[in-house]
Amino acid sequence: THAQNEELVTMFLDEARIAANLTHPNIAQIFDLGRAGDDYFIAMEFVRGVDLRRLCAQGIAEDAFLPRHHAVRIVAEVCDALAYAHAKTDDEGRPMHIVHRDVSPTNVLITYEGGVKLVDFGIAKASNKANVTKAGQIKGKFGYMAPEQALGGHLDHRTDLFAVGINLYEITVGRRLFKGDNEVETLEAIEAARVVPPREVDPDYPEALERIVLRALARDPDARYQSARDLQMALEEYLASAGMRSTAGMLAEYVRSLFAEQIELEVEESARLREEARALEDEGAPAAESAPAPAPALPAAAPAATPSAAPPLAPDPTPIVDPWASLNRVEPPPTAAEMGVDPTPAPSAPASARPDLVPDPSVLLTEDDLRIRKPRSYTGLLMLLLIAVGAFALYQVMQGDMRNPRERGNPNIQVAPPSLQDLTRGSEDVELPPPPKKAMLRLDSDPPGARVVVNGNVVSSVTPTAIQTFVGRFADVRMLMPGRLPQTTRVKVDQDEVEVKLALEEGVPPVGSLYVETAPAGAELSLNGNAVGITPIKLPKVAANTEMTLALRKEGYYPHVVTYTLAEGEERDLGVRLIQDTGPRSIAVVNVESIPLGAEVTELREDGENKVRGRTGRYPVKLNVPIDRPLHLRAEAERHAPAETFLDVREPFYTLYLRLPAPEAFHGKLSIIGAKGLVVFVGSEEVGTTPVRDHALTEGDHTVVVFDEKSRTRKSFEVRVERNKTVEKSVVLEGETITVQ
Repeated sequence: THAQNEELVTMFLDEARIAANLTHPNIAQIFDLGRAGDDYFIAMEFVRGVDLRRLCAQGIAEDAFLPRHHAVRIVAEVCDALAYAHAKTDDEGRPMHIVHRDVSPTNVLITYEGGVKLVDFGIAKASNKANVTKAGQIKGKFGYMAPEQALGGHLDHRTDLFAVGINLYEITVGRRLFKGDNEVETLEAIEAARVVPPREVDPDYPEALERIVLRALARDPDARYQSARDLQMALEEYLASAGMRSTAGMLAEYVRSLFAEQIELEVEESARLREEARALEDEGAPAAESAPAPAPALPAAAPAATPSAAPPLAPDPTPIVDPWASLNRVEPPPTAAEMGVDPTPAPSAPASARPDLVPDPSVLLTEDDLRIRKPRSYTGLLMLLLIAVGAFALYQVMQGDMRNPRERGNPNIQVAPPSLQDLTRGSEDVELPPPPKKAMLRLDSDPPGARVVVNGNVVSSVTPTAIQTFVGRFADVRMLMPGRLPQTTRVKVDQDEVEVKLALEEGVPPVGSLYVETAPAGAELSLNGNAVGITPIKLPKVAANTEMTLALRKEGYYPHVVTYTLAEGEERDLGVRLIQDTGPRSIAVVNVESIPLGAEVTELREDGENKVRGRTGRYPVKLNVPIDRPLHLRAEAERHAPAETFLDVREPFYTLYLRLPAPEAFHGKLSIIGAKGLVVFVGSEEVGTTPVRDHALTEGDHTVVVFDEKSRTRKSFEVRVERNKTVEKSVVLEGETITVQ
């Protein structure tokens, strides 16, 4: 795991210690740092907005490139953040000598309210860092390094100013500055600091702004601005002298105009959550009946990290959480006090270092595990109070603590949610109706010896074998055998005994790969009934296009079953937080995700009174289902065929990923020839530079944009792609005019 990599852990802690000492409106705030067993976590400010790279790409695609006055304003705000960080001192007044070292467009966030936030101090250099970069070691994104950084030389705060200059150049000139055909060429260009003056690219580029850009990009650090504050003041003076105004409101209006659809989706998601909250209240959910538990008390501020006062964190088996964890993509479960049950805390499972695997919030933060200071302003305390109140509100909404990490960190990760430890503890004494009548399902294969999965559960023995299921329901039967193609069938169980026999043909199925980890680590993983190892584990070849059933077991924790269908060639990470075993359960927790997100999940009942259980999105759809009961679910989303699944609920925890079949897609090709070096966008996706040959596109209408970085000229046109045909367009660049033929 990441926690076992000493250098990565040290960098992780360095980021937290450095950023947590920085309280500034243009720096994303670190709220908390904690350790649980061998794992670490950071609770960070959630920034609603987009990064600078995406903002510029969307602007090009929509013929609304970032206006120059907004570009200068954004860079001035970044300089303000850097000036603060560069001048930061520790508690004894000693300079911390912080150097960010990665001031790149993806680390500059623009909020929907027009704010600017600098993030990711993960490779920052500071005098109090435990992790010291080795001589000659290069850290940072190649295209945004200073010459001394690319050469592995001495760095100081002026290194960041060169990176700021690169950003300023690119977003005001409209072209990449240091971009070779490969990393070696890029580094060579940076080392030589070969900069084409902006006015040679654009004769109308303001001369005063060009002087600022070129000084920031001086190869010799002594020739650059000597502080971020000096550069900021130069930009402020330029805006004033040019009569340009860029306020937060004006920048917000621009950002919102480009991302109106995305913002609308987020608003719809919020509305959906509110509706679910009201529905839970109407149903008399336990969490709504009890008074909110008091927010965990904040610990006393710990001293800032210094060479003498910041020893490595000592191992501590006690999980650590923060009252802000609900702002991450997962929701913590209600505490025992909230649920009206015995508040005596049981031993808790360690949490993962990943932000998407959130520790158990029933355990309070301990001061000994902190090495950072809390914000000292009343505004910060008020914000924390509001977040704590919001966390309780979200408890009632979601009653779960899982979130699929698609927007930050690793966008490829899928996290199976932990369930509520206390949610069903009080319901174990509730008298449940008897389970439906059962039938015997006799299973065989040709050849025999196949593994069998029936309605989400692996049969303990190979074919020929038998298992019980429910009368009057369908049974999804899947058989697998090495060297044979998996076979699946759905049968109606309408008798007391039903026989199923499948012929398994020789062949090798398409494959994908899975990486599985758990919190805590060390769980035994079986795939379709075959033991494959201990988590964390990489499975490089897993059959694709057929549902896989993963069972995770660890002593002292409840079993957790995950079903997932890989696409051919897909590489997927799955993370599961196991829940401590506190005794027998009569209620199971079933979490439902969909691929793609946004599917409406409906529970289909025998009596015909189907019930919509929610829509997948930021959170999974969560169901509490009596154990030893059948469950029939359907997921539906626009432009996709519905997906149905049958589950015989036998284990206490399930996570089901329903992959909705996409409508059959037909493709054609697009070729763009003529003028060379023009950047080509299809929609908002950059597909390359001209000439573009045989670029595959789905059948239908597409908007294409060609963009000349030198003249900042763009041309937008529509193409209709037909099945198995190639559309060829020729572009001509004459001066500042692009024509399409």
